[in-house]
Parts: sequence; structure tokens; C-alpha cells
Amino acid sequence: MNIKIGTRSIRSNVAGVAIAVAVSQLFIAASAHAQQAAEHTYHLARGPLDRTLVQIAQTANVRLSYDASLVQSLQSAPVEGSYSAEGAIREALKGTDLELSSTPGGNLTITKAKATVSASPNSTASASTAAASADATLPLISVAANRDSNGTGFVTESSTTLTRSDVPLSDTPKSVTVVNAAAIQSQNAQSLTDILRNVSGVVVKQGPFGTPTFAVRGFTGNSFGSTGITSDGSPVQSSFAGLTPSIAIASVEVLKGPSAIVNGSSPPGGVINLVKKAPQADPFHEIQVGYGSYGDMQLAFDSTGAITSDQKLRYRFIVSGERSGESPMGYDGKRNLYIAPTIEWKDRNTDITVGYERTVTRQPFPQFTMGYESGDFYRDYWNHPLGAASDHFSLQSDNVYVKAEQKLTNNITWVSNTSYNKSRQLLQGWAPLTPIAADNTACSWRTTRCSTTTR
Repeated sequence: MNIKIGTRSIRSNVAGVAIAVAVSQLFIAASAHAQQAAEHTYHLARGPLDRTLVQIAQTANVRLSYDASLVQSLQSAPVEGSYSAEGAIREALKGTDLELSSTPGGNLTITKAKATVSASPNSTASASTAAASADATLPLISVAANRDSNGTGFVTESSTTLTRSDVPLSDTPKSVTVVNAAAIQSQNAQSLTDILRNVSGVVVKQGPFGTPTFAVRGFTGNSFGSTGITSDGSPVQSSFAGLTPSIAIASVEVLKGPSAIVNGSSPPGGVINLVKKAPQADPFHEIQVGYGSYGDMQLAFDSTGAITSDQKLRYRFIVSGERSGESPMGYDGKRNLYIAPTIEWKDRNTDITVGYERTVTRQPFPQFTMGYESGDFYRDYWNHPLGAASDHFSLQSDNVYVKAEQKLTNNITWVSNTSYNKSRQLLQGWAPLTPIAADNTACSWRTTRCSTTTR
């Protein structure tokens, strides 16, 4: 009797647990369908399909599974407006041979579109069997985080240097090296010099005026005109480009070989293109603090987000300051200041960006040596200034630029970049006029002060 009562009790408890599990599964399925049905506002331009799918899944907070090889090298269609998760994904898949399907378990997956066949009892049964099989075994799930870089992680899918438009690297028959934000952060790069140090074919040298110079495949650009360096496709002076802090750089693209002339007046070795960080709709705020040898200290701030509720008007503000106590040669330390506010209006067909950059720097004389009249060099290390400790190079640059993109048709987009730059360079210091004599007698010195202004 006791055994029978115990049996009834156990069966009753098992039935209660089964009912509770069924109810919980019902709530989970209902929650998943509610998330998929909820509408969100999207302002996604045409771009790599993998990156667009990740952004949609993050915004809608849904789970999406697909084989990474299916979306590789594919471009998404623009997604503009309010959509549910399924609607936004289907909008992005337009023009591809992929389709979105939902399994009976409520999971979203992307597969190759199947050819339409006439309905029959056998085909209906096969479709039911395929749906059940898809629910049991999902394809490979691609998990990726979308940082403020043109790609997923260390992989970059496209470049703008050759054609000044977003073209997949697989469709670019030229030698292009791209260092994106993920690689820049992993290397802890502080300047353009640090970013390019590990790029093959690029040599970074200390210039005669305290700023670095860059050579691609042995060719160095001049100070004006054919500089070999561009910023978002517009030529800039290499002296100012080398002072751009890494917090303002989204990626660096190096186009190698004579084909760089397609980009404009560039040296035959290639061109270096800086892609600056652009405003984005999702709020992002970052503070960087750095400390190094010779009393070097750096503080940088980056903030971006949407200004309007529809996320079409966006802003970005970047400021960076750096100073050091002294240089290795004993001159007064460097002083760098960079300020860059940017405003962008972006909808489905129009993208207009207006920005301003100010770069102010004070650089000490670089490390150098002296030569004897007999032809040999002074081989000891100079650890003190050869003139006054305050000798320096100062540079100031103000740059205003406007970038505009207007989609005319599905296959034609009008792109325009316009910039106005005013810069001033000043040299103040003592410089030798004659080499040191063989008997180590003092040489002649004079003070030098000159300035140049370019527009």
C-alpha cells in the first residue's frame, strides 16, 4: 500500500515537472518570436554582408546562424527605415542568391536560395523532412564582434584607396595592405609611425624637421603636391599626417606600385591613405592615457553618437594632447595637440560629412651627429643640445573638409571630397655653418629663424 501511494506521488511529480518544462519552452519560444517581430530603425549603407548581418543581429538582439563561406566577399543592400529582424535581414540579402528561413524552433538561418519547383505530395513531404532536419542540425554559426573598424576582427573586406569608393579587396587587382583598428589596438600603436613600422615595403625615417618621412618601395613623396600620403583620399603633407594620433585613425591603407597614380599625383612606389574615424549612430566613448620615457605623457578622448532620434544626424569629437619633459639629446620636450570635431548626415541615399582638424606641434631638434673636415664623423653620442635647449620646430595646420556621397541609382553613386588646408611651419634654433676642424676646435654657429605658410 505504501509502495503504491509512493508510485502515485512520483508519477504526479513527474507530470508536474513535464508541464512546467512545456510552459517554460512556450514562454521562451514566444519571447524569441516577439524579439524577431519587434521593429527597429536601421541606417545601414551598402557594405560587406557579414558586417551588416552582425549589426542587424546586435540591434534586434536575435540569434542568427549561417555558414561564413556563404557571405564571404558579398555586398549587402542598403537597409534604411524601420524593420523587424527578419525584414531587415531580407532587405540586406536583396541581390544575392541567399535566403532567410526560420526553423520550427524559432531559429533564424541563412541558406542558399533553392530553385522553385511545382508543388507535389512528395515535395511537400520532402520540405517537411528538410525543415525538421534543419531544426535538429543548424549550419556552422559565425560569431563575430563589430568594432569601429572596416572588417571583422583583423580581417578587412574592402578598401577605398584605389577607386575612392568602398570596393571589396577581392575585386581589387592590386597590392593593397590594410591595417584596421583591431590591428592598431593590438599593437598599441601611438602614431602613424608605429602603425606603418610592420608594413612590408614601407620605410619610416626621421625627417630633418622633427617629423617622420615615409617611403613606399623606395620612393618618397615631396613636401608639396606629390606627397605620397592622402587622408580619406585627399592629398596631405606628410609632416602633418605623421602627427595624427592613433585614436583618430580607423585604418591605414597602403596601395603599392605604379598603379597608385590612379589615386592622383602620387610617387611611383605607392600611396599611403589614412582613413579617419567617422561619426556613428551607436554611442561610443573612449579615454586613452599613456606614459613613457623622458617624461612623455599622453591623454586622448574620443566620443561619438547620434544627435537626433532617427539617428541620421551624428557627431564625433576627438581631442588628443601629448607632451614630454625633454628629448634624448637634451632639448625641451615635444608638445602635440590634435582637435577634430565632425558632423555627419546619413540616410539611405545621402551621406554628407563636414569636419575640421587642427594640429599644433612643437618638436625638438632630432638626434644627429657632426662631421670632421677630414671626412670622418664624430662617433660619440650627443647627449646635450648643440645650441639652446629651446631650439625647436613648430607646425600648425588647420584643415576643413567636406565629403559627400549621393546614391543616384542602384549601380551609380556620386562621390565628392573637398578640403581646404592652411599650414604654417617655423624653425628656430642654432645650426652649424662649418664642420668641426680636425683638431676639435669650435665651429661657427648662427641662429636660424624662418617660416613658411601654405594653403
